[in-house]
Amino acid sequence: MKPTEIKELLTSFKATGGRLILKVRQNMHFIQRQKDEAVYARALDLGLNSIEATILANRTKDIDNLEKYISPRLKDIMDYNKLKDIDIATDLFIKHINNNSHIMLCTDIDQDGLGACSILYVFITDILKHNNVSYVLSERA
Repeated sequence: MKPTEIKELLTSFKATGGRLILKVRQNMHFIQRQKDEAVYARALDLGLNSIEATILANRTKDIDNLEKYISPRLKDIMDYNKLKDIDIATDLFIKHINNNSHIMLCTDIDQDGLGACSILYVFITDILKHNNVSYVLSERA
Protein backbone atom coordinates (compact mmCIF):
# COMPACT_ATOMS: atom_id res chain seq x y z
CA MET A 1 0.00 0.00 0.00
CA LYS A 2 1.12 3.53 -0.70
CA PRO A 3 1.48 5.95 2.24
CA THR A 4 -1.48 8.01 0.97
CA GLU A 5 -3.63 4.87 0.87
CA ILE A 6 -2.67 4.00 4.45
CA LYS A 7 -3.53 7.53 5.62
CA GLU A 8 -6.86 7.34 3.77
CA LEU A 9 -7.60 3.94 5.31
CA LEU A 10 -6.80 5.10 8.85
CA THR A 11 -8.92 8.24 8.39
CA SER A 12 -11.78 6.08 7.12
CA PHE A 13 -11.28 3.69 10.04
CA LYS A 14 -11.57 6.53 12.58
CA ALA A 15 -14.57 8.07 10.78
CA THR A 16 -16.52 4.80 10.94
CA GLY A 17 -16.00 4.38 14.68
CA GLY A 18 -13.55 1.52 14.22
CA ARG A 19 -15.44 -0.47 11.60
CA LEU A 20 -13.44 -1.51 8.60
CA ILE A 21 -15.03 -0.90 5.23
CA LEU A 22 -13.52 -3.07 2.53
CA LYS A 23 -12.97 -1.34 -0.77
CA VAL A 24 -12.58 -3.85 -3.57
CA ARG A 25 -10.15 -2.94 -6.27
CA GLN A 26 -11.70 -2.63 -9.73
CA ASN A 27 -8.66 -3.58 -11.76
CA MET A 28 -7.87 -6.93 -10.18
CA HIS A 29 -6.22 -9.47 -12.40
CA PHE A 30 -5.34 -13.12 -12.08
CA ILE A 31 -2.10 -14.80 -13.00
CA GLN A 32 -2.41 -18.04 -14.94
CA ARG A 33 0.16 -20.49 -13.60
CA GLN A 34 1.70 -23.22 -15.68
CA LYS A 35 0.82 -26.69 -14.44
CA ASP A 36 3.82 -28.99 -13.92
CA GLU A 37 2.71 -32.10 -15.83
CA ALA A 38 5.12 -34.43 -14.01
CA VAL A 39 3.84 -33.25 -10.61
CA TYR A 40 0.26 -33.56 -11.88
CA ALA A 41 0.79 -37.18 -13.01
CA ARG A 42 2.54 -38.14 -9.76
CA ALA A 43 -0.23 -36.51 -7.69
CA LEU A 44 -2.83 -38.57 -9.56
CA ASP A 45 -0.75 -41.70 -8.87
CA LEU A 46 -0.80 -40.79 -5.17
CA GLY A 47 -4.61 -40.76 -5.18
CA LEU A 48 -5.51 -37.10 -5.64
CA ASN A 49 -8.41 -36.23 -7.91
CA SER A 50 -7.82 -34.05 -10.98
CA ILE A 51 -8.71 -30.78 -9.22
CA GLU A 52 -6.43 -31.49 -6.26
CA ALA A 53 -3.64 -32.63 -8.57
CA THR A 54 -3.99 -29.47 -10.68
CA ILE A 55 -3.79 -27.21 -7.62
CA LEU A 56 -0.72 -29.04 -6.37
CA ALA A 57 0.92 -29.00 -9.82
CA ASN A 58 0.31 -25.24 -10.03
CA ARG A 59 1.93 -24.63 -6.65
CA THR A 60 5.10 -26.76 -6.62
CA LYS A 61 7.68 -28.46 -8.77
CA ASP A 62 8.95 -30.48 -5.79
CA ILE A 63 7.97 -33.87 -7.23
CA ASP A 64 10.15 -35.82 -4.78
CA ASN A 65 8.34 -34.50 -1.71
CA LEU A 66 4.67 -34.49 -2.75
CA GLU A 67 3.76 -36.74 0.17
CA LYS A 68 4.72 -33.89 2.54
CA TYR A 69 2.11 -31.70 0.85
CA ILE A 70 -0.56 -34.38 0.74
CA SER A 71 -0.07 -35.87 4.22
CA PRO A 72 1.99 -33.41 6.27
CA ARG A 73 3.41 -34.53 9.61
CA LEU A 74 4.38 -32.41 12.59
CA LYS A 75 8.06 -33.23 12.09
CA ASP A 76 7.87 -31.60 8.63
CA ILE A 77 6.80 -28.23 10.04
CA MET A 78 9.60 -25.71 10.45
CA ASP A 79 10.51 -24.85 14.05
CA TYR A 80 9.02 -21.41 14.73
CA ASN A 81 12.15 -20.46 16.69
CA LYS A 82 13.98 -20.27 13.34
CA LEU A 83 11.84 -17.28 12.32
CA LYS A 84 13.92 -14.10 12.43
CA ASP A 85 13.11 -11.90 15.46
CA ILE A 86 10.26 -14.15 16.66
CA ASP A 87 11.23 -13.40 20.27
CA ILE A 88 10.94 -9.65 19.67
CA ALA A 89 7.57 -10.09 17.94
CA THR A 90 6.28 -12.30 20.76
CA ASP A 91 7.35 -9.84 23.47
CA LEU A 92 5.76 -6.97 21.55
CA PHE A 93 2.51 -8.88 21.06
CA ILE A 94 2.27 -9.79 24.77
CA LYS A 95 3.05 -6.20 25.78
CA HIS A 96 0.24 -4.81 23.62
CA ILE A 97 -2.26 -7.43 24.75
CA ASN A 98 -1.45 -6.62 28.40
CA ASN A 99 -1.74 -2.85 27.75
CA ASN A 100 -5.06 -3.29 25.92
CA SER A 101 -3.52 -1.57 22.90
CA HIS A 102 -5.30 -1.50 19.59
CA ILE A 103 -4.01 -4.31 17.36
CA MET A 104 -4.39 -4.02 13.58
CA LEU A 105 -3.97 -7.22 11.58
CA CYS A 106 -2.76 -6.58 8.02
CA THR A 107 -3.13 -9.38 5.52
CA ASP A 108 -2.98 -10.27 1.86
CA ILE A 109 -6.29 -10.75 0.13
CA ASP A 110 -5.59 -14.36 -0.83
CA GLN A 111 -6.64 -17.66 0.69
CA ASP A 112 -3.71 -18.18 3.05
CA GLY A 113 -3.73 -14.50 4.08
CA LEU A 114 -7.45 -14.48 4.80
CA GLY A 115 -7.28 -17.82 6.60
CA ALA A 116 -4.34 -16.77 8.76
CA CYS A 117 -5.98 -13.44 9.59
CA SER A 118 -9.26 -15.05 10.59
CA ILE A 119 -7.51 -17.63 12.79
CA LEU A 120 -5.45 -14.92 14.50
CA TYR A 121 -8.50 -12.67 14.89
CA VAL A 122 -10.49 -15.46 16.56
CA PHE A 123 -7.52 -16.33 18.78
CA ILE A 124 -7.11 -12.73 19.93
CA THR A 125 -10.81 -11.98 20.44
CA ASP A 126 -12.24 -15.32 21.60
CA ILE A 127 -9.34 -16.93 23.44
CA LEU A 128 -7.39 -13.93 24.74
CA LYS A 129 -10.63 -11.91 25.17
CA HIS A 130 -8.91 -8.84 23.66
CA ASN A 131 -11.52 -6.87 21.71
CA ASN A 132 -9.41 -3.87 20.70
CA VAL A 133 -8.51 -5.44 17.35
CA SER A 134 -9.32 -4.82 13.72
CA TYR A 135 -7.99 -5.93 10.35
CA VAL A 136 -7.13 -4.50 6.98
CA LEU A 137 -6.95 -6.38 3.71
CA SER A 138 -4.11 -5.17 1.53
CA GLU A 139 -4.22 -4.82 -2.21
CA ARG A 140 -1.56 -6.33 -4.39
CA ALA A 141 -0.07 -4.14 -7.05
